[in-house]
Amino acid sequence: MRDTWYGDNRDLIKWGTLAHIAQRESLDIIIQVPYLRLGTRSPLQSESGPIEIETAVWNFFRNVPAVEKLGTELGRRVVVITDEFHPLRRRVYRSLVEERLAGLPHPKLVLLDPDTGIAPSTATAKHVNAEDVQSVWQSLRPGDWLVVYQHAARNATWLQDARDRLASLCGTAAIEVFNSPGIAWDVAFLAVGKAQSLSKKVPQR
Repeated sequence: MRDTWYGDNRDLIKWGTLAHIAQRESLDIIIQVPYLRLGTRSPLQSESGPIEIETAVWNFFRNVPAVEKLGTELGRRVVVITDEFHPLRRRVYRSLVEERLAGLPHPKLVLLDPDTGIAPSTATAKHVNAEDVQSVWQSLRPGDWLVVYQHAARNATWLQDARDRLASLCGTAAIEVFNSPGIAWDVAFLAVGKAQSLSKKVPQR
């Protein structure tokens, strides 16, 4: 996500969804993988010429990691992966995410949070691709959850299409959809839990 989108209406839906799932499923930690890209820092314009916006002001309204403080209110730990995402180095970013997740406790919830969502075909800087989703899904343990941000496309079936893509990538049809048209009609969050193992060890005689 671009830092310029931080704190908009979609964040209400996003963190409302994450808080609900974490509470319902008793998940101790929420990890946001924002695919962070920094926006252009344009100056103010005045009659006397351009004026640079104070760094303190800029950082206050573009401070994506500040949401970690929400964890205190939720009674959970919130972690934001703050490394900048470079689309031409997607594999490097993916490896970094895998490494960070491996060092965090369970049970956990992981949000993949690009600008647009799961790429329908060729991924741009605004998407996560199939390999991104699968690498995180494979790194999760039973009881963990994966949530993916999805922005509306220009077709009426965009949400079902995204749901089907995630189901295919994770090998399960148990995809939950969370949205709030009254706040922002053009965004949804797709959630899937990694099933707990039902197998039991056979007692040795």
